Amino acid sequence: MNYDKILGHGLTFTRNDLAMNRYGSLSDRQFKTHLNRLIKRYRQYLFAYFGAILTLLIPFGVGLLVSQSPHFDRFFSILGVIVIVPILIVVYFEHRKMMRLRQELNNRVIEYVVGPVSVSTVAHRAEVNESKIRVWDTYFQASKRGAESFRHLDEYVIYYLPDTHTVVSAEPVERV
Repeated sequence: MNYDKILGHGLTFTRNDLAMNRYGSLSDRQFKTHLNRLIKRYRQYLFAYFGAILTLLIPFGVGLLVSQSPHFDRFFSILGVIVIVPILIVVYFEHRKMMRLRQELNNRVIEYVVGPVSVSTVAHRAEVNESKIRVWDTYFQASKRGAESFRHLDEYVIYYLPDTHTVVSAEPVERV
């Protein structure tokens, strides 16, 4: 099996990364790359969370200053709970997911699977650049660019983080 430049570019791994992955370990470069992606995603969620709270507080503050109604503060208290509780739930689950990925990155353990690959874009996610790669009955996360690097139904060795199923590298299986 050899390094495939198209896969390497799409999934952002090098020959050295692939060599480390073959031995079941995450390379230093891959660790830093995935950690930076994790930090970026975490910042985006925090920004969205605080943005949602500010979006709720600004109209509440203005309305409180303008309104003379005694029921106004009760209405916005209920509205605040209705809006903020779902946001907190989403932030909590995203935080758990990111902490699992962080722990997984610290462990630096890689697993692999061999089989035919099928690719699909995830329609329910807010991030357009997320895709799913399937090998047998196992699904993996990959960027859209990474997923497009695979030839549909060709056999590959997929190296991934075991808990979050994040693809870190891959190589085509050579037929003899």
